[in-house]
Amino acid sequence: MAPRFSICLHIRDYTLLQAVQQFFGGIGVLKTSGKFVYYDINSVQQLNVLFNHLSLYPLMTFKRYMYYIFLMVFDIYSKKEHLTPQGFMLCVAYINSLNKAIKPQVLSTITGSYGPLPELVLPLIPTSISYTLNPY
Repeated sequence: MAPRFSICLHIRDYTLLQAVQQFFGGIGVLKTSGKFVYYDINSVQQLNVLFNHLSLYPLMTFKRYMYYIFLMVFDIYSKKEHLTPQGFMLCVAYINSLNKAIKPQVLSTITGSYGPLPELVLPLIPTSISYTLNPY
């Protein structure tokens, strides 16, 4: 298990993702597959660059909620709590609540081996964030 941030767009938006990658100092990797282009950030050090930016310029709408769940999983990973059965299952439960859920057959295999998913305490999303306009 390792954290990964990924954006997937249609191939026509390749130059947009190139610009995003350059904005963040060239971190991450661009990959194409068929009609899609992916921008992936895999390393903890590079993810921290993204986290610093998003703490200054928070996401809006549902993406903010998904980001907070991602941060919760990242926190569990950073503390190496994912190496325990309880921490692993907590990560699985949070990951399954993201907008791209775990495939049912994979989830069934995991719960068959480790037991049921724990109940989640989902984050309260602050609504009174003062936004700083991004100069870019």
